[in-house]
Amino acid sequence: KEQLFAVMAGLEYSGLNVISWVCDGASEHAKMFKSVLNAVGDKDPDLKVRRDDIWVVSDTPHLGKKFRNNFKSSGQRMYDTKMLKRGVSFIVWDVIRATYKVATTLEDGTCRLPRSLHKLSWDAVDPSSIMQLRVNLAMIPFSVDVQNFIQRNIARVSREARVRVQDVRLTLIYMRMVNELFQIMNCREPITWTSEDDGTGTNTPIGLRDKVNTSHGLSLNKLSQKYGVSI
Repeated sequence: KEQLFAVMAGLEYSGLNVISWVCDGASEHAKMFKSVLNAVGDKDPDLKVRRDDIWVVSDTPHLGKKFRNNFKSSGQRMYDTKMLKRGVSFIVWDVIRATYKVATTLEDGTCRLPRSLHKLSWDAVDPSSIMQLRVNLAMIPFSVDVQNFIQRNIARVSREARVRVQDVRLTLIYMRMVNELFQIMNCREPITWTSEDDGTGTNTPIGLRDKVNTSHGLSLNKLSQKYGVSI
């Protein structure tokens, strides 16, 4: 906290306004930022800002890692978390473990060479600790290649994971949603506000649009409508 105060004071002394703090989403950082924001008032000798003037955000790769960690710990008692679900179906990390096994072994148990999903390494599926997961591996379980493999082998993945096919399907929906959202946030081009014809000849605002992914763009508004989620 003292280091943050010193950096803020130096930046403000040089005439720069700090509008955001970026962190990797680690719990100790979240606790520190929450403590600082709660301590900031209208006047503060160290931080000449107000609480509403600062945003605390995660960079996109680490935000993807948080999605992956929540996905992995879902329903596991040792992590004291709730099961991800919609209706009577569940989003289950065991689908990813089963996918790795199906991709690396034939139905008779012999090794499959070459492996069907070479990027889906065991380090991405089950590292020794969630905290040791490398950021560059976090989004691999959500990738299109993994999704397509699961869709092609959905019956065997379901049997291997010991879950219902409907749970595998819902898990696939979750994977697609997270991957598409990650692509929007991680694009190299600016994401801009846009509008389009609503069918009545009137252009209405539809929110943020990624100008890179498709010729028509991929908006957060359409993503939320597609998957029935709030973004």
